[in-house]
Amino acid sequence: MEISIANGTDRAISALDKCTRETSGTFQKIVLLQGPIYRVRSQLEIEDKREIRVSDGIRLVLFPLNASEFPPYLFDWSFSRMLKSAGPSVFRQKTILIIDHTVSPLFSKMSAENENQFEMKTKSAEFPNFDVEKFCQAFSLVSNYPVEPVRRWSYIDQNELFNLQDLPIIINNLFTPKEISWVTIIDETHIEKIKNRYKELTNLSSGIAKKLQIPIERWIKSKAGDTPEDQIIDVAIALEALYLSDISEPTELSFRLRLYAAWLLKRDKIQRQKLMKDFTQIYEWRSSVVHNGKLPEKKISRNKKRPYTQEEISEFITKAQNLCRDSILKILEDREFPDWNDLILG
Repeated sequence: MEISIANGTDRAISALDKCTRETSGTFQKIVLLQGPIYRVRSQLEIEDKREIRVSDGIRLVLFPLNASEFPPYLFDWSFSRMLKSAGPSVFRQKTILIIDHTVSPLFSKMSAENENQFEMKTKSAEFPNFDVEKFCQAFSLVSNYPVEPVRRWSYIDQNELFNLQDLPIIINNLFTPKEISWVTIIDETHIEKIKNRYKELTNLSSGIAKKLQIPIERWIKSKAGDTPEDQIIDVAIALEALYLSDISEPTELSFRLRLYAAWLLKRDKIQRQKLMKDFTQIYEWRSSVVHNGKLPEKKISRNKKRPYTQEEISEFITKAQNLCRDSILKILEDREFPDWNDLILG
């Protein structure tokens, strides 16, 4: 009003437009991750740090042990309800991924084409288009454990300019996390490896990225599977998507799978022969589960079989999952799928 009275309405409108265009606030996107228990190394714990930096504006934070330690972004009614129903042990030392964003108003120049009144950007200059799914895939490949987003929401501090309510806004409810007992330690070295894998995943050509999507998703699903049958089916689907996706006629699939894998992953004849036996067994286990609904039995003599022990099952499924992971990483590093005929025939 003062500008309008002193300098006229045009000057006042210009000042208001400049004010809204140059004003920005901040908010956070919060992602609760499902996976093993992640702990920072002891040196960081001694320094009383419960978070590890991924990049400017992106960090991993350990889920607080006590409700009294909860930061404001955890005080959401639906999250609190899920915490109460699942029990605190499920969330003990789970990892929270926090991505800082800026928000600027666009309502000074609204148009029919622009329904969104705000412009939102990731604050990280290193990862301006940060992809949570790709980051979780990179995290999984580096740690060799399944890492998945469980729940996502946005949080705007109550003192921020554009906060129109005092509660976080839930934007995506996925599923309640599982209670997991194992531990893996991460530090800055792991973070650098995760970032490098993330860059590999996001810099692939669209065709290669699309072909790798199912193998990575099914490998992660296999790692997180509840039963050996589920795990072997998912890892078999991942391997078939890696090695057999370009085959037009479904013939000699088992032979092609073990042949292609042996030539892609090994260079020595004896190693390739051993690998072909491993992939033959993987395919046999997959076929037994698909057709009979159960794992095969172990042959101990010509006419005698016995069930595999839990230790043998776990060991073999882990081997299959690791071979699948090795295949994914090889294609990631080469940035392309091989021409199988060229690979084998030279």
